[in-house]
Amino acid sequence: MKKILAITLALITAALFVSCSGAQIQSEPTESAPAPTETAAMTNAITDPFVPSSEPTATPSAEPTNVPTTEPATEASTQPAHVHTFTDVIRKKPGMLEDGVMHRVCSECGEEFDEPIPATRSIKILAFGNSFSDDGFRNLPYVLKDLGFKEVILGNLYIGSCSLDMHWDNIKSGANAYLFRETHIDGLRVDYPNKNVKYAMEKYDWDFIIVQQKGNWCGDSSKFSVLGNVLSYIDQNKSNPAAKIFWHMTWSYRNGVNPSQYGGQLAFYNAIANVTKNTVMTKKLISGLIPSGTAIQNARTSMIGDNFNHPDDGFHLGPKYGYYTAALTWACAILKVSPGDVTWKPVGMTDDEAAAIKEAVENAIKKPYAVTKSTYN
Repeated sequence: MKKILAITLALITAALFVSCSGAQIQSEPTESAPAPTETAAMTNAITDPFVPSSEPTATPSAEPTNVPTTEPATEASTQPAHVHTFTDVIRKKPGMLEDGVMHRVCSECGEEFDEPIPATRSIKILAFGNSFSDDGFRNLPYVLKDLGFKEVILGNLYIGSCSLDMHWDNIKSGANAYLFRETHIDGLRVDYPNKNVKYAMEKYDWDFIIVQQKGNWCGDSSKFSVLGNVLSYIDQNKSNPAAKIFWHMTWSYRNGVNPSQYGGQLAFYNAIANVTKNTVMTKKLISGLIPSGTAIQNARTSMIGDNFNHPDDGFHLGPKYGYYTAALTWACAILKVSPGDVTWKPVGMTDDEAAAIKEAVENAIKKPYAVTKSTYN
């Protein structure tokens, strides 16, 4: 009996011990679960048949993205954004075809840089002219457009055979004696009758003002007595102070129709060149020369021959070769560009003919008072 009681007591004591131990194990805290990303990596590693489960590795994930943190705002983040205050200095003024340069400096932070000023792409030319300046304007809009101009205004104070003396008389009297002809970039010509010199001078801020003599007087120095008066009037009354005055040197005529007092085409040309050099270009108010007469005479030595004047009269320029030669000369002389910069040519003109004319113009710009023979024979 005692033996049975001892065994029973031992069994009860063992049961109590096991019960207490189980309760203690359940009450102990467990390790915290891994972060979701780590768990995902571990899961992938375990289930991947190519990665041993004993050496779990994290699989590559997508490129990390910038997740904004919830850091407290700092003093800097509450400040207003920096506003630049620039001081601008023009280092180079824009030209008609060349961009200018603006230098900009921020007075707040010191940042500085250069910025281009777009070229104007605009040109305005006024001629105290006659029908010979009209010849010079015929193809000029197309040449200027080819060079990159967006706005072209050509103004001609037109009276047929108008001389310097007639211009000076009209300046003094204010006579409404002119047909004022405007030509635009597309070749459109608009005529305004019964206008005077003042009207033309004030209509636009001209960039260039061109003066010339009556054709058959260009080789006679005695016909230039009022040139200084005309130049002074233009200089004192131009609305654009930067406007430049150019002289248009015109041409001798087709063989057989030249003025008798000069004794032939080449003699007439030489007289024009001599007066231009020694009488006209000595005037300080003249900024430059448009040597159309020399360009024409140069081109006559090419395979084109004596075919630059109008077939109807022999002294105006002709539309096939003359207009183009004059237009190239005007553009190259005024803008100081090369004839090779111009790709436009009239319909029907061959490449060799255009090349011969460009050579003639280039040589005329270089040597305006002498004939240079063409290499296109």
